[in-house]
Amino acid sequence: MVVQEKRVCAECVVEPHLAGVITASGDVQECDYCGNELPTMSIGEVADRFDVVIENFFEVTSLSDAVTIYGRDPTGDPIADVVETQLSAAGEVVDDVLEALGDIWSDRGSLESKYDDDPYFSEKSHLGGSYGAEWRAMAESLRAEARLFNPKTSAVLERVFGPILSDKTRKGSGVIVEAGPGTPRETLFRSRVFQSLEALELALRHPAREIGAPPPGIGRAGRMNAKGISVFYGATSADTAVAEVRPPVGSHVVVGQFTISRPLRLLDLNALADIVPGSGLSYFNPSSKDIVARHDFLRSLCNQLVMPVMPEFEDDGYLITQLVADFLATHAELALDGILFESVQHRGASPEPGRNVVLFNKASRTEGSSSHAADRVAYVNLYEMDDEGDHWWPQITFRDPADWKEAPHWQTDPDERKPALILDTRSLVIQEMKGVIYTSTTSEVYTNVAPKEADLRKVKY
Repeated sequence: MVVQEKRVCAECVVEPHLAGVITASGDVQECDYCGNELPTMSIGEVADRFDVVIENFFEVTSLSDAVTIYGRDPTGDPIADVVETQLSAAGEVVDDVLEALGDIWSDRGSLESKYDDDPYFSEKSHLGGSYGAEWRAMAESLRAEARLFNPKTSAVLERVFGPILSDKTRKGSGVIVEAGPGTPRETLFRSRVFQSLEALELALRHPAREIGAPPPGIGRAGRMNAKGISVFYGATSADTAVAEVRPPVGSHVVVGQFTISRPLRLLDLNALADIVPGSGLSYFNPSSKDIVARHDFLRSLCNQLVMPVMPEFEDDGYLITQLVADFLATHAELALDGILFESVQHRGASPEPGRNVVLFNKASRTEGSSSHAADRVAYVNLYEMDDEGDHWWPQITFRDPADWKEAPHWQTDPDERKPALILDTRSLVIQEMKGVIYTSTTSEVYTNVAPKEADLRKVKY
């Protein structure tokens, strides 16, 4: 019997999806491997389906220059092992599928095999091509066509981020983490740069307002917000908070610790970059290619979202990250309050560098930051005076709560957002920037001299 015509049943091909397809076919015939009368599929069709799996999810490694030119051993696995693993089959079934694949891959004219006679394969490392193409088209549309009411953006963003509620990492955890009371993320740090002592003193008169996120309608554009959209940029460590504001030498930086006062939901970009397909994923399922491609694309996208952007290119470079933040902040089903991501300014600065947190507008308000909040500070001094002169000794003198001056009852607060943060004024510190430490890689610049033009003209081709 021609090997392609041999019949195999679901009990001899254990791979769940393919076994289900065989069972559902209802084509009951005698299995040529176990002899049972069961639904079967021809070995030729099994090989055709396996050829698609190889095309979609694997790449040949035995035809690389390292192997064919330099004689190195190929990486990955021989085709026999790949067939045995993916089919969950063994013995004669594997041998026959290999023979059928050999026929499929053989060029009848040249009698050469598509993948050579003894191919090795490894799983593809880059499958996000379709997502990448859509993402690039969306980015170009935003830059060249329309930034607001752009119909090309919502569909792409929903396709990429819509399924994150069900995404799982290699360790089996989700990509959304809890922050706030009773969680490992109860506090955040935030810093602000001051280039004059007068501005610093004024800020300390209203620390919750001036060290916290700016009020709505005020503030420059940032990585995750458009101009005027108030968000809270914080960090999980004080050093990271300082590094992120990139203070110039000679400036003063105020750093404060904020307590998260209510439960918040944060998308962890590090976890999102580590998601993997579910354990039940089958490469024989046509929908698997899109699932794997999305996961692969997300891994590269998460790096793009946090990569450094030079100050002169921030307006254009932050366009995509702002769009992503707006989408996530307003997505009703995801119900996110912010994003947790790696710091690019503090990367490699310590064994366990801090991470950045951006709280969206709905979760960025600090208690007591409203212009209608009670005036709690009596006065601020940056220096202590004695007989020897002035000494740097910053201090805030707070009024007794009984003397807090509340806004008139007829003045209503236009900001209806519920505060999510409380500034611990006892945590405030002022750092005077004395210098900057950089981490870098060094590359030597090689020099050479081009041949004389007269010599080049003598060369005969």
